[in-house]
Formats: sequence, structure tokens, C-alpha cells
Amino acid sequence: MSARRKLVVGNWKMHGSRAGNAELLRGILAAGPFAAELAVCAPFPYLADVATALAGSALAWGAQDCSAHEQGAYTGEVSAAMLADVGA
Repeated sequence: MSARRKLVVGNWKMHGSRAGNAELLRGILAAGPFAAELAVCAPFPYLADVATALAGSALAWGAQDCSAHEQGAYTGEVSAAMLADVGA
């Protein structure tokens, strides 16, 4: 049996800004290569910025929160379909 590669995923809760996030991602990318697979899960407002910053890199990305509801009047919630639509 082959050894599984480790996966390390981080998020930043309600911290950060567009400029701060860009600096963080540049730092992570510059620190590689890594012995584990890495991913970041960003707050929904920053997903497009994260996707652009990580395009073509080995660093995976996703969302840090997803509603249990498929759709409906759930103010502030983000559905799995919405996340898939933006490539998360």
C-alpha cells in the first residue's frame, strides 16, 4: 500500500482584506514546494480574487462555508451550487 500524501487546508475566518489576502497567497506560493497538498478556503467575497491569484498553481482553493440548503430565502448563505458555479 502506498502512503497517502497529507492535505493541509487553512482559512482565515473574518480576517483579511483584498491586499492582505494577496500578500498572504504570494507568501504561501513563494514558500513551496511542499511535502503536503495545500489548499486555502476563503470567505465568499474573496473567492474570485483567490481563484485568480492561484490560477495555474498547485495550491487548491475553496470556500470556508457552505449552506446546508440548496436554495431559498436564507440571507447571507451560499449554496454548494453557487460555489461550484465559481469553480470552488
